[in-house]
Amino acid sequence: MRAFLGMRPDGESPFATRTEHGGTLGINNPQPGTAVLPPAATAKLARLRDDAENDGAALRDIAERKSVLTQERNRLAIRIQQLTGQRYAEEAIAAENAALARVNAEVATLDARTKALNTRRPRILRRLEDYVRAISSRAVIEPHPAIEPKLAKGTLPLAAVEAIRDELKRLDDALDGVRSAPVHSEAMKAAIRAEIGELAERGCPDVLRSIELGASLRWPQTPSPMHKIMGHAVGPGGALPIAAFVESTPTEDLKAVLAWALSEVLIAKLEAEVDELSEDANALTNEERAEQVADILATMLETERTEEALIELAESQGTTIPRRAEADPRAVLGLSSDLPAPR
Repeated sequence: MRAFLGMRPDGESPFATRTEHGGTLGINNPQPGTAVLPPAATAKLARLRDDAENDGAALRDIAERKSVLTQERNRLAIRIQQLTGQRYAEEAIAAENAALARVNAEVATLDARTKALNTRRPRILRRLEDYVRAISSRAVIEPHPAIEPKLAKGTLPLAAVEAIRDELKRLDDALDGVRSAPVHSEAMKAAIRAEIGELAERGCPDVLRSIELGASLRWPQTPSPMHKIMGHAVGPGGALPIAAFVESTPTEDLKAVLAWALSEVLIAKLEAEVDELSEDANALTNEERAEQVADILATMLETERTEEALIELAESQGTTIPRRAEADPRAVLGLSSDLPAPR
């Protein structure tokens, strides 16, 4: 596949341009100022693409062979049925059954090969390519320092990866716990005061207009959203699609007026509700939540980097450990932690 892809032995495209930062401009981004992947990331992405192409070709070959075997199996089954009951057909039936057993054995072998290929196929490839496209506006993408995995004596990379994945699940649960922790009462009260204040600002009637023009008071109105109506009109030529926009009738914004007239009362009552219902012992302030989320995400990324290093170590020893489809592209490609997290 490398000859087809036009890759040099070092894994770089012959069309890549080395930059002063040590990166390369990719085939699809030949202009300075666009995505610049570090050489190691460029080579790994190319290798994963090659693996996907090779595995895909192997799976297609297996599918074609299985189609031929299925036809042969059906032919043998029909032949055995035809021979059954005939005189002196025992030897012929035995030969056909032996042939059918060989076909079934080959089908079983192909099924096992298909399962193995599907297990090792780089399901994360699309995620990696989507991420690279998402950060392609950056002029330079810095690499992360290489990680040397440390294994306890007698521990195989696969066992170490399984332990790391258990740790990642624990960290993910901790992240969910932080994100779903109750809001601290002080933060909730601040949010309430801000919302009531915003409502009160737009809730005041236009008294100045009444003074200047002698007109009746103009009360604040709710926004008038536009609604799109889709349908079909049936005529001599058949059904034609139509679209129309309808603006809803504005109404008086009573919630805003109430906040303007009784803001202090509303705030006092809502804060009393907060005091009664809050669980500050288990709550987090906005700052605490942001800090803990950032800490857990950083730990998860470093843990994933160790996982990827162990996967690479296993591959160097002849063992394939499938990457998780949701793995962080920064860990898989060895990219800087300063890059944005994948969505």
